[in-house]
Amino acid sequence: MQLANKIHPSIFKCADGIIPVPLHKVKLRERGYNQAFWIARGVSGKTGLPVWTNYVQMMKYTETQTVLNRSQRKENMQGAFIVSQNVSGKTIILVDDVLTTGLTLSSMAVSLKSAGAVSIIVMTVVTPVKDSL
Repeated sequence: MQLANKIHPSIFKCADGIIPVPLHKVKLRERGYNQAFWIARGVSGKTGLPVWTNYVQMMKYTETQTVLNRSQRKENMQGAFIVSQNVSGKTIILVDDVLTTGLTLSSMAVSLKSAGAVSIIVMTVVTPVKDSL
């Protein structure tokens, strides 16, 4: 809910739903939870927007982006996501925990726009300081 408190309420009025960045099923099993889901759930609790966990699937097991350089991250994300629900005409909030280069969220946004989403809004909790990239 803290993230939702930091965002102007008008942002939420134009959105249809929230999609947390999904984890590949193997990574979810290894980790035991999806932190983006819990953040999205907090935003949903504050805004009343639904969390759509089955709209986008991670189709490829990818290395953790935090250990890769920019070109490796871009290659890592190619073909990683598939949209499995109708998003035509929708405005969607994408939620992730960390924004580093933005390639994960960009890849998801491209997939959603290709599937007919009208607008994508991105929310993250943190971004590292520029010197650490």
